[in-house]
Amino acid sequence: MRLRTALFLATLAAAAVLRFAGLQAKSLWHDELLSWRLLEFPVSEMLERTGGTGTVHPPLFFICLRGWAAVSGDTEFALRSLPALLGVATVAGVYALVRSLPRLGGNQSAGDYDGFGGAAVLAAALVALNPMQIHLAQQARGYTLGTALVAWSSWALVRAIEPRGRAGGYWALYGGLALALCYTHHIGLFTVVSQWLFAGAYLMRPAAGVPAHGRQRARALFVAAAVAAGYAVWVPNLLGQADVVAEKSWQPPSTLFGVAHETYITVTSTFAHQAPVDPAEAWVVTALVGLSLAVLLVRGEWGGRLVAAIGLAPAACLLAYGVLSSPNLYYSRYLSFAEVGWLTGLAVVWTWMPHPLARAGWAAILLATSALSCHESWSVIGPEARPGARAAFAHVQQSRVPGELVVAGDGYTFLKASYYCPRQGERPRLLVAPANVSRVLRSAHFRSEDLITPDELAARKPAGVWFVHRGSPPRRLPAEYPEPAVAETFPSDYRWERVVVVEHRPRVGE
Repeated sequence: MRLRTALFLATLAAAAVLRFAGLQAKSLWHDELLSWRLLEFPVSEMLERTGGTGTVHPPLFFICLRGWAAVSGDTEFALRSLPALLGVATVAGVYALVRSLPRLGGNQSAGDYDGFGGAAVLAAALVALNPMQIHLAQQARGYTLGTALVAWSSWALVRAIEPRGRAGGYWALYGGLALALCYTHHIGLFTVVSQWLFAGAYLMRPAAGVPAHGRQRARALFVAAAVAAGYAVWVPNLLGQADVVAEKSWQPPSTLFGVAHETYITVTSTFAHQAPVDPAEAWVVTALVGLSLAVLLVRGEWGGRLVAAIGLAPAACLLAYGVLSSPNLYYSRYLSFAEVGWLTGLAVVWTWMPHPLARAGWAAILLATSALSCHESWSVIGPEARPGARAAFAHVQQSRVPGELVVAGDGYTFLKASYYCPRQGERPRLLVAPANVSRVLRSAHFRSEDLITPDELAARKPAGVWFVHRGSPPRRLPAEYPEPAVAETFPSDYRWERVVVVEHRPRVGE
């Protein structure tokens, strides 16, 4: 027992080190800046904007991040430290979940707990070392709030439906965590549905000798109804935002190899993976995950079935959504919630291996593979960084003189300029064509005072313009600000963000 506790605490410490190492090394990228930008609005306006079609995320994470930033500030480290802590909470939640699984058999003996104790440490270690989980914990986004809620809501569900437990308080806890998951990310709905399907099957089974079984069903129905009622107010927003996802999906259509590819990336790498994926490796990893969950599903123990449910059902829903509609949502970041079930399942299978050597071998293979994946992804999840937006706007601020205006040629660069340029004085502006103003303002992240048209820029007559963009400026400045012969280029940390180009354009003529 002491050794297991020591191993768990060591795993938590390793998870914290991996998530906090180099937390502020890289510049904030676009999605993180979207999170920060919402903090700039008053609370009521922030809630209104997250409920519109200008964004595709529910508000809970942004509310939590706002409270966190009010205490810790909005530096890169401060914004990312909340997801990092939630990533560590995910590791702890997975451990607690696996340790609780024997309760679903109605047997709370020390032997059952000891049997799952090793699996709990193994599951926690797999999550702690997983590159995707580490990388998401280093992003100022809500994914690790979601993964923590997946783990802890599943644990609360086990404690609520266990045959001989005190269920009332745990049902209330589960209901609150499930509703929080729904308000964290729309993908969380799929996990909650999988939990309900499991709970329904578990509570409808024959339960001789368990007199409270009927009351458990009534409590389950009440909590399900309460969660559904609590989320119903958001459903109109969900439907509107689903239409936006369908219109703006950037993922290619779903294919059979695409499923294996994204599964492989989720389990062994990060969403920033750049190297080609070996099809054979992708299929082996996919088959291993699928086979493990299938074993859990048919083996017969209810604990294994819960793990299979939270791993299989959300992934199946994402896949079905992509097949039945235009946007393909079977994507590594969206699979991070299901991955909690995948990694837990790989560990729980360990408990059913009869021979100690087989258990040791399985654990060694899983841990060695996870450690190797973490090492190979270190250039992304470690402290290595390119100059990026931070260096670009440091250069602007060092060279800028009074009377000059920072103007961004695209929304991506505008958000970077807004964050990295000093907040006092003249704020950066986003250059837009007059015909596009109304379209840009439909976004949740821009206000009218952020925008400037070429004619407005010409009328203001700043002494100079620092024109910043991603390499292919979509709009031209007025003729008074001609293109320079040389521009400074700052490579970004992620390939899809390309570069930040800085052009100094002094005003010429009258």
